[in-house]
Amino acid sequence: MKTHLIRNKATKQFRCKLMILILVLLTGVLSGSSFATVKKSPPTTALKNNLSKPGSHIHKAISSHLNDAVSLYASENILRYHYNCGSKISIRSESYISAVNLQAVCDELVSEEARFHNLMKTDQQPLTGDTNATVEIVAFKDYASYQYNGALMFGIDTNNGGMYLEGDPTVPGNQARYITYITDDGSNWWIMNLSHEFNHYLDGRFNMEGNFSTYMSSSNNVVFWLEGSAEYIAWVDWPYDYIRELAGTAAMSLSDVVNTTYDHDVGRVYQWGYLGVAFLFERHPEALDSILSYFRAGDYSAYNNFIQNFAYQNNSEWYQWLNCTATYHDSVNKECWDHTPGDGGGDVDASCSTLGPYSGRTSTLTSISIENLSDKNFQIRWLQTDGTLYSNVYDSNFQPGETWTHSSYIGDKWVITDLQGSCMKLITTEKDGVYTIGDGNSGGDKDTELTKGNEVIFNAATGSERAFFIKAPADATEISFTIAANNGDADLYVKKGSKPTKSSYGCKSDSPDSNETCTIGNGEGTYYALVSAYSAFNNLTITADFQIDNNDDLKPDASCALEGQSYTRNGSQTQFTINNNSSSNLKIQWLQADGSRYHKIYNGNFAPGESWNKTSYTGDRWVVMDQSGQCMRVYTVTSNASFNIINDGNVMQGCEGGIQSYPSSWPNSWYYTRLCSSGTGVPIISSNKASNASLERTAYLLDGVMQTVDSRVVPKMITNGFRHAVMGRYPYELTTQLPEYSHLDSSYWDERARGLGGMPSVPLGSSAEENAMCYSDDRYLGEDITIHEFAHSLHLLGLDYVFPGFSSQLQSAYANARRYNLWGAGHYAMTDYKEYWAEGVQSFFNSNMGGGPNTRSALQSRDPTLYGIVYNIFGDSPFYRTCP
Repeated sequence: MKTHLIRNKATKQFRCKLMILILVLLTGVLSGSSFATVKKSPPTTALKNNLSKPGSHIHKAISSHLNDAVSLYASENILRYHYNCGSKISIRSESYISAVNLQAVCDELVSEEARFHNLMKTDQQPLTGDTNATVEIVAFKDYASYQYNGALMFGIDTNNGGMYLEGDPTVPGNQARYITYITDDGSNWWIMNLSHEFNHYLDGRFNMEGNFSTYMSSSNNVVFWLEGSAEYIAWVDWPYDYIRELAGTAAMSLSDVVNTTYDHDVGRVYQWGYLGVAFLFERHPEALDSILSYFRAGDYSAYNNFIQNFAYQNNSEWYQWLNCTATYHDSVNKECWDHTPGDGGGDVDASCSTLGPYSGRTSTLTSISIENLSDKNFQIRWLQTDGTLYSNVYDSNFQPGETWTHSSYIGDKWVITDLQGSCMKLITTEKDGVYTIGDGNSGGDKDTELTKGNEVIFNAATGSERAFFIKAPADATEISFTIAANNGDADLYVKKGSKPTKSSYGCKSDSPDSNETCTIGNGEGTYYALVSAYSAFNNLTITADFQIDNNDDLKPDASCALEGQSYTRNGSQTQFTINNNSSSNLKIQWLQADGSRYHKIYNGNFAPGESWNKTSYTGDRWVVMDQSGQCMRVYTVTSNASFNIINDGNVMQGCEGGIQSYPSSWPNSWYYTRLCSSGTGVPIISSNKASNASLERTAYLLDGVMQTVDSRVVPKMITNGFRHAVMGRYPYELTTQLPEYSHLDSSYWDERARGLGGMPSVPLGSSAEENAMCYSDDRYLGEDITIHEFAHSLHLLGLDYVFPGFSSQLQSAYANARRYNLWGAGHYAMTDYKEYWAEGVQSFFNSNMGGGPNTRSALQSRDPTLYGIVYNIFGDSPFYRTCP
């Protein structure tokens, strides 16, 4: 309609000028039908709001008597005209609205509500406890009247294009209200920002559990959704100016977009928010489903972790999509959409390329049928002759195996879409036409990752296939896949390293039912499973599992990371001994100064029980290998050293159960990728920048420290949220790159600190790979930063809770040490009582340097008070830190 075109033009012009952050200012107090003076005071950050739900800040301020007073005053004096768009939407206007304009407004709102429910998959079910069944639109006659009367009557700031007041939707009788004005230049008439604000009402009623303060206090990452979804729903069926140009700049990463706040500029909040939401709808409907489930459950913390992780993982695809959008935005063929969405089906049929205006529709009726041969759900819609989809959805859940029949005019075109509205097949009606979608062999679009011992349940139509995989650690054995269902006939194909097919697999199980098992092998790698539906099945479970090899066979030590690392020989010769107290036959080679293996094998059959003696230069490195040449240990020669293959300080006890994936429910799962649980239960984590060997080495160090500590301490630390992060080797990962430390000054802390201790406000400890592994370029070579920083975490997150008064003891000992200068002037231990403790722990485990009592015996001799405190925690620990 022409009126719609006028509305879009006018709204866009005003939106560009007036779409600013709203400031809520309800400070007037109403009593009966009289009004107090509106107090004008500067808005604070807490009052800063958006076009979404500013009323959420002021639920208590909008009381029932205030609403009554406003309604009474408005009806008697200013808002004289009353209109309705059905039973849910009322309009109170200062000026007369013509029948044509009113119909245009109602058509727009009814159309938008249908569009909202379709895109958001609400089933038109409001959130539990939401009583905002109606919304009232208050339209002043112009902007000047809105500025004056809006402030007077509703106590709001009016230096904007309108404001939505949600109130408290859980209170019976609450009235959701959008206050705005009419824009009319004589030829263009519309209610300002109507569609955008109406979407906020729908979003609050059907998607966003709680109120504005609830989800803003839990996750500021909702801002891009609140404004972006309001823009997207309002404009999805209309050309949105500037988006092609904006996308072409590729000026923001997806991570930037989802981290938008209301302190950012208008373009970032609204236009980039639109792009962020469009990316979800067009490329990742499965992520959209997850987001909506978190919102509707009120689990904003889980949403925060999910959206951060999603943005981090999909930044590359985001830039590809922006490039496409810069060319094809608003194209009817939807070139930038993912045409194999998780909820959609199959490949896009070539017929979709002809989507658009058409002719040839006749007046002759016939009957058509469409059969869904895929394993996906679709929608069926009629394509109008102007090339646009009719608003009515004829089948909103066209399920696998169903046949849809309908009367149609010959020449009509019908579009089978996925559940997000993207064309999958276009059908032209012929006499008594019979059509299908899918060939019976469509499979899942993305392989599904399984986790050890956890089942996934799914359905499949006859002939369909679905792929799964699991990543197994090095010590995994008996890796298996099992499927089970009491119906249908499913076959299982399994292979290591690549996807199996029905003709290429490592294991096959195809009995005449849906209960199959394949055991594929042992060891580290990615193992794939293909489930093929010989006949359709429902509620089939698939589980992947493996055992962990817990025997005492010799395994590579973290010291093997020293291979390839150059080192310096000091020219002083010495004797050293290696004792093979393992059960393996080994070999020994010298590592040259550049870190490479010398060609000579010095002992090719180093048998169990033997000792091997050699004269070498101090600082030389020797590699001990198994018979295949796999490094087991690297030893750095010290004066008259004796090394044991088993139970030596160089031997890595490592991570219990191997290195696992970082749990998605833990904080900042968008950044961290790996979890190592030490033998004493300490959670050690990292991004993908630290080596596996450094995690194993850190586990060894912390287990050495904690092996004699009260068993209550580690659980208490974990209860307090403790994790210990290993940073990758300098300069590949820096302190402020860890999300928990991103607030620190990077110019200082990235150079100053290669580790920090955890504390109650930030329960993350950290240390660095180069120090744990004793790399030659470590700036702190000779002392152990892992032990130092862990000592802080142990103190502030564990000992203070398990042993009340612990810090008081430390403070007293620290004052004594300062008084008698026990550590020497300027020693780092004298910074404060917390550093005093951490330095003392380092010394207790012989991992300190730089003057002062830097060994266990020196600590006992020089500072017996601190030694006594440390000894009470660690007792007669046999552990002393040495380099690998």
